Amino acid sequence: MSHDTSSDPRIVVAEIAVAGLAKHLPQLPRQCQRELQPVVGPLRQHVATLRYSFLPPGQAAEQGLLDPIESAGASLLRSWDELSKLQKPYERMAASWVRFAGITLAGLKRRLLEGEPRFAHSIEAAWGSVAHVEPIAERLWKLKIDAGRLGKFNVVTNLPGVSSGDVRAFAALPPRRIGGEISQGMLIEAEGEGEPGSSAVPVGRSEGEVEAALREAAKELGVRV
Repeated sequence: MSHDTSSDPRIVVAEIAVAGLAKHLPQLPRQCQRELQPVVGPLRQHVATLRYSFLPPGQAAEQGLLDPIESAGASLLRSWDELSKLQKPYERMAASWVRFAGITLAGLKRRLLEGEPRFAHSIEAAWGSVAHVEPIAERLWKLKIDAGRLGKFNVVTNLPGVSSGDVRAFAALPPRRIGGEISQGMLIEAEGEGEPGSSAVPVGRSEGEVEAALREAAKELGVRV
């Protein structure tokens, strides 16, 4: 039985992650580029092979199509500690894309085998503790979110009433600049409550907001949805 992998949002978002990574890689210092290029280079082909395999997720896993993607994601994540120290704005944006790609690709196999073919299941989301809140403009705040296993993220939000110490659900999304700051995701509505680091799934209005953000990134990067 075939599976339409070409339109599966979970695989589409993996392609978004790789396209954004390839676009921003040249903005990193040359030494970082040299270290990451052996990882990034083959990724487009690996993701394209998976997207047009038309194999059910279990069969794709059995044939080893997911393993090099997952391994590349883990490699990208290992580079984050060093990349997070970069200071120039364009380098920080590129580093944020490396991280988003790492998170997205490292968890792709699990999401394909356990989730559903929906945009809400195509990204990594978790509960996180709000460690810092800073106003940056009228009705705009920069948050520092500690999402446990996913790490700490900068999030720009227009949601009022967020305080340090709150536990909120958070989705890691393609980084974008809002109010002069790099936002690495968004606060989301999710069922129930969770401890920082535990998994969350966007529900209600947030499911549509996540999909809209991903479609916008796909359009900017020329990825077919």
